[in-house]
Amino acid sequence: MIITAGSAIQVSNNYTFKYDENAQQDSKSECEIRNLNSIHVGDYENMLFKKALVRTQIPMIVVATFKKIDLAIKINKCHFVFDKKDQWESLLNDRCIAFCKGCTNSEVGRLEEILTNMGLIVTTSPRGNYMTVPGKTGLFHEKFHDEEILQKELEYEDK
Repeated sequence: MIITAGSAIQVSNNYTFKYDENAQQDSKSECEIRNLNSIHVGDYENMLFKKALVRTQIPMIVVATFKKIDLAIKINKCHFVFDKKDQWESLLNDRCIAFCKGCTNSEVGRLEEILTNMGLIVTTSPRGNYMTVPGKTGLFHEKFHDEEILQKELEYEDK
């Protein structure tokens, strides 16, 4: 099993663009990005690495905080792991992957809604002021539906 940090993830059609102080607004770049929903990262090498991880077909958990969802896209800096909508949809439909997002109790409802809208199976168990909300693809849920199975898999990976 691969456990990886998720830099940022664009899940809605509400895009926010950010330019560094030396860059000019670039509507062509913005146009190319619109309608892309995917993980995006801060440099080209990291994009290649994440793309290679996804292609391994090894079960994967992507962890990040709630604040990384629909984060501003830095033009000429951010790179999307999937550059076509069907690649992202294929990941969500055909891969054994889970997204585990950390959030505060006040963000739980919105996060559950986002993950459900992505077509993921959402399970939440409240713990204190901060918690994690996992969203799993059907394949991930089938393979790791029992917490004991997931724990054994993680213990095996530690050896």
